[in-house]
Amino acid sequence: MGVLASCTGSIGDGAADPESRPPNDDPDIDPDITLADQRVRRLTEREYHATVAALFGASLGEVPFPTASAPNGYDNSAAGLRVEGVLTQSLWNTTSEMADAGADVLLAEGCTPASETDEVCAAELLGELTARAYRRELDDTDREQLLTLFRAGAQGGTFREGLRVALRFVLQSPDLLYRRELGEAGDDGVAVLSGEETASLLAYLLTGEPPDERLRELATRGELSDGEVRASEVRRLLEGASAEAVIARFGQQWLEAEHLDLLARDPETYPEWATLREAFEEEAGHFFADAVLQEDAGLPALFRRSHTRGGDDLAAFYGASRDGDVLRFPDDERRGVLMLGGVLSHLAQAVQPSPVQRGHFVRTRLLCQTLPDPPPDLVVAPPPPDPTRTNRESWEETTNGPTCAVCHTLMNPIGFAFESFDAIGRYRTVDNGQAVDTTGTLGGTDVDAPFADAVELSELLAESEIARRCFAAHWSEFALGTSPSPARRRTAELAATTYMEGGSIAALIEDFVAADAFVRRRVVSEGESL
Repeated sequence: MGVLASCTGSIGDGAADPESRPPNDDPDIDPDITLADQRVRRLTEREYHATVAALFGASLGEVPFPTASAPNGYDNSAAGLRVEGVLTQSLWNTTSEMADAGADVLLAEGCTPASETDEVCAAELLGELTARAYRRELDDTDREQLLTLFRAGAQGGTFREGLRVALRFVLQSPDLLYRRELGEAGDDGVAVLSGEETASLLAYLLTGEPPDERLRELATRGELSDGEVRASEVRRLLEGASAEAVIARFGQQWLEAEHLDLLARDPETYPEWATLREAFEEEAGHFFADAVLQEDAGLPALFRRSHTRGGDDLAAFYGASRDGDVLRFPDDERRGVLMLGGVLSHLAQAVQPSPVQRGHFVRTRLLCQTLPDPPPDLVVAPPPPDPTRTNRESWEETTNGPTCAVCHTLMNPIGFAFESFDAIGRYRTVDNGQAVDTTGTLGGTDVDAPFADAVELSELLAESEIARRCFAAHWSEFALGTSPSPARRRTAELAATTYMEGGSIAALIEDFVAADAFVRRRVVSEGESL
């Protein structure tokens, strides 16, 4: 209950002066010390299944992956992706049937074997597919390993069984499960990724799939070392159908608007919750991806956007006017990402909204500000519902003590701006028979000013340089699968010149991918873990 408790101290990273930065966030910092480390990075569950589907042209089945941790909210973080016993067993149990189906695909589309032990045809079928699965050229050891497995299956059996045995190995291989970001180390302690490694990094980042033929060709020719070529590939890949799902997932995770099925809402107060939560989660992804990919929006537009996408259930919930699946919010009631049902409902309790959670979200997630820790011996529960007072009045009484106020003055005023939205994000003007009070003042930022409601608060955030810097940091953390740090945030900002000058989020992606830091890694010394 950390966000509900009191705390002491002053606000951290991203404080009131937009020019002030933490000591290790100097504008002249050497970018090399903020590089991501050399590592091998496991595919996520989505990436694994998309890879298999791309190799065979169809799904071969689903491997049940254990739930991975998501440091900083992103499920592609390298720190949260490991192959452990549960996954190893799951792969062993599932890949036999997958390989069986895969053998049929290869036989239907490739060469015709001259005999049940035709190693020439087997090498042709397995070699091309395995090179794409491993996302690199095969060496003699790889080829001999595949043929050894084929022989073991075909001996006393059939050509098809030989393929199945080899494919089962490939589907469990570390070369398929992991993406290499090792590069070639230089004397300066920095490694530059190879063309093949860069192609994989780009492809999975923007499509969630292995490199296509175009990326493989560029890798072979060594052209992906050129930042302008990488930026051009960003534009191409963002136009493809696969990009929408990846960009939508980043948006959901940035907004923490996922796993809403795990949220409990009082069924008597919110009987519609069971049908709305899935729509909310899907909507958050659509909202973000549509703005980025179709409208070429910048961050300010995300705070101001007056329409969303959805069906009858969302149209009725929002009271929206509808043109096909485009829903326009009622004037002056809501705008932008902060007033989506999925975001607001995630930041609430079972019956009442939580201004502390909502204020904490804006401070930490959208402004990258670090709030002080609460005293270790203090726990404050949400105030119980009181029919004689508004939710705001209850929270003000609970958190107005001298110890509490130090921290809650940073969260409560922001959270109170959203009191016109209940615990599932439904618009309201009255709470317990009294008019809601959404007024407040934003402090500790570069856009400090009073506001009347959440719409005016969103207008302030749309103009914030701190918010722009924070979003660039979130993108870099997602793109590189790294944990946040002030120095890396500064590196992301330096790379995203067009975006920081008012450009679009797509421009941020292009700038970041074109930057040297995208393909450079700190060399991991002997004894360090990859």
